[in-house]
Amino acid sequence: GTQMLITTAKIHGGLEGMITRKGLSFEEIAPDSVKKFVGVTGWVGEVGSKRRLVDDEKKKAMAAGALEHFNYSHPNNNVVDAFIIAKICEALYKVRQGKPLTDFPKHQQEVIDSIIDPPPPKKKPKKKKTEKTNQRRGKPRTVGSRAQKTEQTCLF
Repeated sequence: GTQMLITTAKIHGGLEGMITRKGLSFEEIAPDSVKKFVGVTGWVGEVGSKRRLVDDEKKKAMAAGALEHFNYSHPNNNVVDAFIIAKICEALYKVRQGKPLTDFPKHQQEVIDSIIDPPPPKKKPKKKKTEKTNQRRGKPRTVGSRAQKTEQTCLF
């Protein structure tokens, strides 16, 4: 539960700190990229009647993808995920050393390219400023309200 999450976060933070202190760099790989690297889309079925894969189905699809692409299998899904991440890292290394990106299947090329040359972050559109009123939030203004408007002068 929560304690395991805290322990994992501490380990991750410690490793990240050690890597940074040594002057090394690291890549964070999104879970969707791991799936995509072995050809798992997260959907099953024909166009028009597709449905999303859920929990165990995703894990089985990932294991099948690792077996198909790398001839690797393991009974623990976490080990399969780690193996795929290691293969992504190996591919990144090879491309950075000069191996052509075109030597990889299309879906793997997209993953490698998105890590080496990530798209710029999407800018959120700025919200238009709303006109401030003296009205209390959450209270609708009623017709004939005695609430003072900002342009009115106070007569008392």
